[in-house]
Amino acid sequence: MPTNGEIQLDALLPPDMAAKAESTGVRKANMNWLSVFTLVVMAGAFIAIGAIFSTTVSAGAADLPFGVSRLLAGLVFSLGLILVIVGGAELFTGNNLIIMAWASGKVTTVQLLRNWLIVYIGNFVGSCATAILMFVSGHYLFGKGAVGLAALSTANAKTGLDMYFIPIGLFIKMGAAQNFWETIKKTPDDFPFLAWDRFFVNNLLPVTIGNIIGGALLVGVVYWFVYLRKNK
Repeated sequence: MPTNGEIQLDALLPPDMAAKAESTGVRKANMNWLSVFTLVVMAGAFIAIGAIFSTTVSAGAADLPFGVSRLLAGLVFSLGLILVIVGGAELFTGNNLIIMAWASGKVTTVQLLRNWLIVYIGNFVGSCATAILMFVSGHYLFGKGAVGLAALSTANAKTGLDMYFIPIGLFIKMGAAQNFWETIKKTPDDFPFLAWDRFFVNNLLPVTIGNIIGGALLVGVVYWFVYLRKNK
């Protein structure tokens, strides 16, 4: 712990990071469900805040080069991830690393799956609740509908994020008033891929599987095998 009032950051080598991830996984798996659920709802909301910022920045950016507009949108979206880290919230992607503690026998299969289920549901609830609040507030009407159009376009095209982007697009498509569509010179039919069944089957399910494969297997299991297997 710092004693001179200065902020210090851990500088851990990969083996130490693996050991820390393992111990963190044990702690997370043993948290009571209500505390976990509260933190994961916050994480869903934090990611949604980053998405709101990203949508606002990318609204009306048609005059910018494609790469520049994407760079700006990505940079401001990182606000959501920063809030997750600083606020100590629990995100499904990060909690996939609990598999390292499971592989070492320090967390049971039931504890692992219980945590993943709570985190997954809570992230979804937090992101969708934030999307509802933003829709009710009329945020999508800002910039003469440019924010709403950006949200619709992002959701309709596709997104690699299973939370805020597609739900807000769906809420706008289903509930926006006629004057909004007249303002942006579009109709709901211009966004044919925005539907709840497509969201769950074509986006949420593949993204979930991808998170588990990428986070749990390609990162968690690989780092456990390299740095922690010999200690078991």
